[in-house]
Amino acid sequence: MRTFFKKPLRWPLRFFTAILSVLLMSTVVILAGLQVFAVWLNSERGTRWIETAIRDALDGTDYEVHIDTFHFSGLTGIGAHRIRIDENAEPFLEADNIKVSISILPLALKSARLTLHADQLSLLKMPEEPEQEQEQETPSLFPVSMPEDLYFNSLVFRADIRRFRVSEELAGSDFQSHLTFKHSIRRKQSILLMEGAVTLNDLQHPQAEYFPENLAYAFTLDPRTGVLEFGKLQAGDRWVALDASGNLDLQRERFQTKVNLRIKDPKQRIYEGFSNSIDISADLQGSLTDLQGKLEALSALNGQDARVQSLLRYDGGRIELLDMKGSLGETQLSGHLALDAASGSISGVIDAVLNDFSVIESFTGEIPATGRGKAQARFSAGASNRQKLDLSVDLQKITYQEAEIESASITASIADLSEITSAKVNVKAVDLSYGATVLNAVVVNLSPAAKGFDLDFSGDGASQNPFSISGDIRRLDPAALTAHVQDLQLVMGAGGIRITGDIAPGDLDLNASLSGVDPAKVPVLPFPDSPVHSISGEAQLTGSFAWPVFHSRMQLSPAVEYMPDMAVTAEAAYASEKLDVSLSAAGKGVNAMRARLSLPGLFQIHPFTLSFSEQTALDGDFQADLALDNIARQFFPETGPQLRGSMQAQARIGGTIAAPRLEGSASLTEGYLFDPQNDVELNDITAAAAFDSSRINLTSLTAKDRKNGTLQASGSLSFADLQNPALSVDAKLSSMNLLRQDLINAELNADLKLRPADKGFLVSGTVTPEEMVIKLPDRFSQSIPKLNIVKKDTETPSDLMQNIHLDIRFSADNRIFVRGWGLDAELGGTLDVKGTALDPDIRGALSSIRGRYEEFGKRFMISRAILRFQGKLSPSPYLDVLATTKAENINANILIGGSVEQPKLSLESTPALPQDEILSRILFGTEARKISPFQAVQLAQSLRRLSGQSVGPEIDPLGALRSITGLDDITVNGAGTDNTSIGAGKYIGDRVYVEFEQGTATGSGAASVEVEVTPNITIESEAGGNGSAGAGVFWEWDY
Repeated sequence: MRTFFKKPLRWPLRFFTAILSVLLMSTVVILAGLQVFAVWLNSERGTRWIETAIRDALDGTDYEVHIDTFHFSGLTGIGAHRIRIDENAEPFLEADNIKVSISILPLALKSARLTLHADQLSLLKMPEEPEQEQEQETPSLFPVSMPEDLYFNSLVFRADIRRFRVSEELAGSDFQSHLTFKHSIRRKQSILLMEGAVTLNDLQHPQAEYFPENLAYAFTLDPRTGVLEFGKLQAGDRWVALDASGNLDLQRERFQTKVNLRIKDPKQRIYEGFSNSIDISADLQGSLTDLQGKLEALSALNGQDARVQSLLRYDGGRIELLDMKGSLGETQLSGHLALDAASGSISGVIDAVLNDFSVIESFTGEIPATGRGKAQARFSAGASNRQKLDLSVDLQKITYQEAEIESASITASIADLSEITSAKVNVKAVDLSYGATVLNAVVVNLSPAAKGFDLDFSGDGASQNPFSISGDIRRLDPAALTAHVQDLQLVMGAGGIRITGDIAPGDLDLNASLSGVDPAKVPVLPFPDSPVHSISGEAQLTGSFAWPVFHSRMQLSPAVEYMPDMAVTAEAAYASEKLDVSLSAAGKGVNAMRARLSLPGLFQIHPFTLSFSEQTALDGDFQADLALDNIARQFFPETGPQLRGSMQAQARIGGTIAAPRLEGSASLTEGYLFDPQNDVELNDITAAAAFDSSRINLTSLTAKDRKNGTLQASGSLSFADLQNPALSVDAKLSSMNLLRQDLINAELNADLKLRPADKGFLVSGTVTPEEMVIKLPDRFSQSIPKLNIVKKDTETPSDLMQNIHLDIRFSADNRIFVRGWGLDAELGGTLDVKGTALDPDIRGALSSIRGRYEEFGKRFMISRAILRFQGKLSPSPYLDVLATTKAENINANILIGGSVEQPKLSLESTPALPQDEILSRILFGTEARKISPFQAVQLAQSLRRLSGQSVGPEIDPLGALRSITGLDDITVNGAGTDNTSIGAGKYIGDRVYVEFEQGTATGSGAASVEVEVTPNITIESEAGGNGSAGAGVFWEWDY
């Protein structure tokens, strides 16, 4: 069996081996011959042969080919070191290290595959179209039949060009990229299937982001009908995507296509206001000379939907957008446009209806205003095919922040859109308001001039006071930043501002004049509390934008309520990067005043720069000589405080802007202060102080009152910590009559200190009254006057007073006199004052040393008189007074209690009796049932006074006599009887009291002396007119 199979197979194997050997030998011989041929082609004769062959092939054309070093590459490739193609003797295309190869194996499968590699391929110009003497009809290529004996079924071409260049002349700038290309053609029966892809990598071009990175396509062509179907045409990158499909009838030269374009992130590439992609779709049909279709674009701007759609028509010379409709938020668009292909001019109308101004947000990112309106843009061809635009806008109810405009109309006519200087604009606005400023009407006109524009405007309105504005500016050139200011005025009542001159980057010459300008009447930016009433003067701006020179001199008139009789001159100058400012003043109350400041800095007009470095050095000084009496009259009413004196101050300004330094001193001489409200008068006031940037030192302050009491003080105020300034004051008072009111009059000795403390200040020290007289209000008045006691204001508390803490000891051994309601008592004691200046807390008591009480025509002995302080003023202090007398078999007591503001009086007796019975026995010395009718009337009146129903003050002749004589005590006893006597008492020292008494009877005179050894021990001596005498030592203890 095996022999049977071996014999039939042996012959075919030998035959196939022989054929393969022959083919291999033939291939080797052919390749060797090709290599020999390539060597010969690189020889001088071979190169001439190639050039002659190519020249003969291109004979009759405008092209020439130059090849450098032609060679074979591998088994199936050919290449050249350099190839250059010229058109009309000018370089058209250049290639370096180019290689073309053909794949052999696919040939057996009826497929041709061609591959091109090049290090560089440069397209230097576009091919020129051949000139034709006359237009000839091109015969149609279709229909055509595919040859049945065509060997190849497919053709594949690949290209890899490492550096593909397009000249700057063609691309606008140098274009370079790594280009890869693949294209294939397949035959399927009589249909050609074509597909391919192009990729641009590492693209270098200023507008590289606008070139697609990838292009892919797939076409089918039926040569019999000439119809090219493109099922896929895609281009794009990470930013843009293009997708198109349709067909092209090559025989009839008509097409139909649908195109979709998506801009994926327009926020990054076009405008940041886009909040969605831009989707553009087109449905087109026709030919290159007769095209029609529909266009639509969708997107969103700042959250508002945007939509535009239109019909498209093109007839070969004119592109028309018909029935245009669009919307953006609440804004509606409509109209039609036409573009003339020959002239490039646009004609048509676009109308817009603005139901609100949200459309502006789509372009500015914010809504600057609200309102409504309509607009129309009319395009037309002007003279010499220039593009003309006529624009009209009508707006109503416009608001912008605090500004409001009732209505505004804008018309503009631009004769040539390429020349903005051809614009003619007119603006009219009615009822413009901004805060308190109202413009009744404003008219602005802008018209072309020989150079730039002419601008004029006018308007009138009111801002607390009427004003008007007007301007006439010639040859305004925004591009060159030049203008001639013919006249620019702002008129406010009797005052105004006028500016004239020329503006140019290298030559400034502006002049401004101010005449009687009241800052309180300046529109838009008024200064209602300005201390300046009127400004007049001149200002000049010269030099250039980069090196301006400024100088001004102004006369300032202070407002009437401030310094009406003062003249102030202010000057400012800037040149050579240095600003100098000076101020001088003189007038009523200001004998002389001068200030100066100089500092370097950079000021430029364009681009605007105003820069003062933090390390800029300051150099200035200040001097003042003031008469306080004339100044005080400007601030205080005629019935208010009076202040006189001469004050001098001087200071030096240095350091830098970041760390300014101030050093100076001030002094006050021949000072005088009178406060009529509190009846406080200070004379011979002198003060001296020194200060710097962080501290004020009051080296001395002295003053005297009307009774030669003295005040001495010194202190300092530190600003090292601006949040918590440190204030320290030492004050010493000697017999100062600072409390001088209707209800209290005191001469005080005090030694007080004010120091910084936790969260405020602390006032500590001692107060020792020289003498204090407290006058109680008229007895039993329905409205009892209150002492001048400061109460806490719960609605508007003072932070400063609340932060002043108190730690003061009030100590008075004697000479605290309380008088009124028939009470005449001398008190002494100690008080501790704590709390704050806004809400003091006073603890302690003032007890009686001696005293009496007179009521109902009788004299009572003071058994107890205490003024007790138990905390906050009101209801404290409290009265605790007990006065006794004997009357008709009873001991009568009068008790005065309650607070000083609401005192209470009551009667008691031993044995206990009703108040009317006690009062009857005190007044008439008998029982109430035994008094006469006239005495009954007196009793009833006394009871009314006791119950607080008595009206009107009582006369105090003894009080008046004490004031005249200067005595501390005057008494009258037994008036109306045979034993009438008069007594007088006076302190002749802090601890020595002398009293004299003289009666009408013989030998009734007496004198006594009381000496206080300690607060608890006193020595008293007495001598009578009849020669009697006595002495004693008394010890007293309060419990």
